[in-house]
Amino acid sequence: MNVLLMPLFLASLINQIQLSENHIINAYIINESTKIDMNYMALTPEDFLLVKSIVESTDTECKSIVTDAIGVCHYQIEACHSTCNSIPEHQKRLIRTLKNDTNVLKADIRLLEKQNSFFKYAAIVGSSLAIGASTYIILK
Repeated sequence: MNVLLMPLFLASLINQIQLSENHIINAYIINESTKIDMNYMALTPEDFLLVKSIVESTDTECKSIVTDAIGVCHYQIEACHSTCNSIPEHQKRLIRTLKNDTNVLKADIRLLEKQNSFFKYAAIVGSSLAIGASTYIILK
């Protein structure tokens, strides 16, 4: 019985790439006559076995690369925090003051834009009335 089941077991191992305990990439064998219902990326059997062997053999290497990358990120975050915390207090106050001034100036700009719209339409209405009154006086 084992002799009959062994090829089925090996066939399933060859058609899968195990990335982790919970994540497995399954390969589907597609022949010329196979109808497909979605887009696939195709590999020859030799290329698939090459990718499978590379991915599964470098598991510990990938873990060490990820661990090293996490260490570098932690180091860079620590450096950023130390840089931000080393800013003198008078410069921090200056930054807060400049941010406040920027917010005040932005509010002033919004107010001036509203006034600009009002005066633009007031000028249009006033000039229309002046032209209308001038035309009425000339025609009368």
